Amino acid sequence: MGNAMLAMARKSMMKYLVLTILFLVIVVQAVLLTLPRIFESQIKVRLSKSVTAFQPEFSIDTIGLGQTLIRNVRLGRDLSADLIELHYGVDGDFEFQIEKIVVSGLSLELYVDESDGRPQLRFNHLMFPDDGQHSGEAKSADHNLSIDTLKPYFYLVPGQVRIKHAQIKIHHNVQTWLIPTDVMIALDPEHGRGDIRISASPLAQILNLSVGLNVDRVLNKDLETALEKVEIQVKDFNPGSLAGIFPEVFSAVTISGPVDVDIVKEGAENPWHLRIHGGCVGMGHLPKVSLEDFNGQVNTGHGLLFSGKGCGRISDKAFSSIPLEIEVAAHGETVNSLDFRFSISNGDQERISFIPDHARWASGFGSSLPGKKIALSQPQLRATVAGNTEQQTCRLTVAGKLLALQMPGAKGEARDVSLSLDAVRNGQGVFPVSSATVALAAKAISMTKDGNRLSSQTLTLNTKIRQDNQKRALIIDCKGGVKGINGRNKSDNVTLNAASAGISGRVWLDKDYNPSAELKTSMKSLNLDVTDQKIAATGVEFSLPWSYPYRPSIGTGGMTIKSLCFDKRFQAKFAAQIKQSGPYALGLSGNIQSPLVPDLTLGLNLDAGVDTQLKPWADAELETNRFLLTAENLTHVVPELKMPGTLALDLACSAHMKWKTTALETGGSIRIHGGRLDLPDINILASGVSGDIVFNDLLVPESLPGQSLFVKHVESGQFSFDNIGIRFCVEDGRSLNVENLRFNWCDGLVSTESLRIPGHGDRLILTLYCDRLRLDRFLQQMGSFDAQGNGTLNGRIPVVYHNGEIAFDNGFLFSTPGHGGRLLVKDLDRMLEGVPKGSPQFSQLDLAAEALKEYDYEWAKLQLNTHGDTLDVNMELDGKPGRVLPFEYQREINSFMRVDASSPGSRFQGVRLGVNLKFPFNRVMKFGTKLRRILE
Repeated sequence: MGNAMLAMARKSMMKYLVLTILFLVIVVQAVLLTLPRIFESQIKVRLSKSVTAFQPEFSIDTIGLGQTLIRNVRLGRDLSADLIELHYGVDGDFEFQIEKIVVSGLSLELYVDESDGRPQLRFNHLMFPDDGQHSGEAKSADHNLSIDTLKPYFYLVPGQVRIKHAQIKIHHNVQTWLIPTDVMIALDPEHGRGDIRISASPLAQILNLSVGLNVDRVLNKDLETALEKVEIQVKDFNPGSLAGIFPEVFSAVTISGPVDVDIVKEGAENPWHLRIHGGCVGMGHLPKVSLEDFNGQVNTGHGLLFSGKGCGRISDKAFSSIPLEIEVAAHGETVNSLDFRFSISNGDQERISFIPDHARWASGFGSSLPGKKIALSQPQLRATVAGNTEQQTCRLTVAGKLLALQMPGAKGEARDVSLSLDAVRNGQGVFPVSSATVALAAKAISMTKDGNRLSSQTLTLNTKIRQDNQKRALIIDCKGGVKGINGRNKSDNVTLNAASAGISGRVWLDKDYNPSAELKTSMKSLNLDVTDQKIAATGVEFSLPWSYPYRPSIGTGGMTIKSLCFDKRFQAKFAAQIKQSGPYALGLSGNIQSPLVPDLTLGLNLDAGVDTQLKPWADAELETNRFLLTAENLTHVVPELKMPGTLALDLACSAHMKWKTTALETGGSIRIHGGRLDLPDINILASGVSGDIVFNDLLVPESLPGQSLFVKHVESGQFSFDNIGIRFCVEDGRSLNVENLRFNWCDGLVSTESLRIPGHGDRLILTLYCDRLRLDRFLQQMGSFDAQGNGTLNGRIPVVYHNGEIAFDNGFLFSTPGHGGRLLVKDLDRMLEGVPKGSPQFSQLDLAAEALKEYDYEWAKLQLNTHGDTLDVNMELDGKPGRVLPFEYQREINSFMRVDASSPGSRFQGVRLGVNLKFPFNRVMKFGTKLRRILE
């Protein structure tokens, strides 16, 4: 029965328990249905007090025993989430704990604010109060917190926070960038640790971030030591995706990928480690620089210390790829006080080859010498930049064992080539460079083209650059030189060598980079040999100072030539002053002297240059002193002339030349103060030579009309001439126009009409117009008789010169009408030679010869002709003998016959004589033949 009672009691309790549980279920369900609305309203009230700009929006979807779901969360217009999952539970000590928070569909919009001059990110429509700090309240400086202080609240700290499918939008002007992001945060407050992992895809690139934190140090705001481990990884990054953000940079520079970046930090005291792999930078048509690998580290323990090394490569179509070694170092307390050093150098490489034709960035250089190739053997390239924000230094070094240049038909080379640049910039002045030095050196330089060669032993150039802040100018001092110069031009057969050539001086650049300069060029011990032209110069010294813009006070240089030789026969020396005479012009003033003509000094004044349109021009003047020109001197200068006698001319010469663009004007003059010419071979002696000859063109050559030449006396065998005056002009270099020829002959005057030499068909016809020639002198010089007396002749004698032969063509002379004279002729025996004695012809000639021994004539007439080397003279006289002639008339023979002294003879009242004489003309013929040789 007891058991039955117990059973009944159990059944009754079960009914009550079932009813109680049923009630509790109904109550719990009611609570779960009503709690979200209660919590939602309370949370909104609390948030509205904290966030003053707007009303927060969300809806609590579910509150369960293990999780709560909150949907459609929005804080303003810029921050929202589709779903927030709160996972919680009870730990082993039956304490409530939030285990995990998952946020899905987070959307955050940020804006780039540049109102204060630098870009900053900000929220719009989201404002928070000032952390309870009101006016008049000071925030406590002692704000250290401890994990132990927060342990009572650890149950509120979730062990894991995950943000899935988040989207961060950044707005800048009219552009918007979307960054998909996933975040995983794991927290262990009890042990003071936290791990954050972020995976983002900005601009379609992949970025992974992993951070290990010391939570205690974070709470105490000791961020420098709070980071126990940081890993940042960027894979296959394409820098070109940043073009939309930095258009100004990417419009000038091209940066391409892919690029891998790894940034790692382990331990608070350890440095940051950086590794970059890949990437390429280009600018326009310039060569591209690629980064193959770079490793560096940053230490922030005591200030900032950064160092790194890497390797890369420079590549271009124009040259072989150049490997690079990169070193970077920086240290300082802050970023603004960093001392840095950056250097690059080429790696091991046997040769660098460069083809300018393929270099689009050097198109002008490539087109100047098409088809060329440049190679540098055992190259050494190094560039270093060091300094800080106040001052920077740069050093560039390029060196090589052999620099070779090749192009069609030409090649060049230089050994031990080195180029160095050292520059300093301190931020003062108006120029980017405060001071700098440039040095260039090379040995065994040579250039060969088409068999022509130019070489030198050494080449040096040193330049110093500095700023003059007072004058706001950049000053460049330079000094360069070449030693051991040798050259040969095969086509023109020209060789040269010089001890040295150099340039030195100073160049200024004002703040607008307008240049000005004062430089001096020089050359020492130059020897030049132009074999084909038979010209040689030795011991040439040269120096010239010049300025830009032109300054008349620049000073004077000089030029000397110890020996100048033409055709190995004419030697001279030259000394002159040279100076800049205009912006683009040079002036030279000097003297030329020759040991072959000791008393001759040739003065030279030359101005030459280009005008503002770069068209050349030149003015030159040559002038000699008054000197004595002899046959010996003339033979030294012109051996082909082979003077057959003696020459002594006291003369002075001058010449001028003016050249502008393509027009050349020349002129000159010769003034003969006196002289003597003796040519025994052709039996000519001329003395008292003087005259002035002015040429208006030396190239043709050509002279002005009316040139004059005077000769005091000329003798040629039995001929004698005095006071010869010639008026002439030189025509087109091929002919001589004799305007007038006058001279005294046989105490009379002879003149000619104008004639041109050479004549037509090499035949020269000259008519001598004779006025009052003394008959006796004429007969003597013609070689006819030994005559005396008085009386004159007038008329003309045509003279023909052809093929070296001189002839008289029907010469005609007659006495002046009404003016007779007396003629005394001796040595007439030649008239009877070859005539038989006793013949009537002999008697007539004998009578005529006797009558001419003393003959008073009323008129006389002579005709002259030549036949070969014989001169025919037909002489007619009308008068009477001046004495009794030893002749008597004999009727038997109807003629006068000579009688002896015992006979009284006969006195003639009037006798007309006609004599035909033949005389040898071979002397004159020989003169013509030798004259022809001279003229030829």
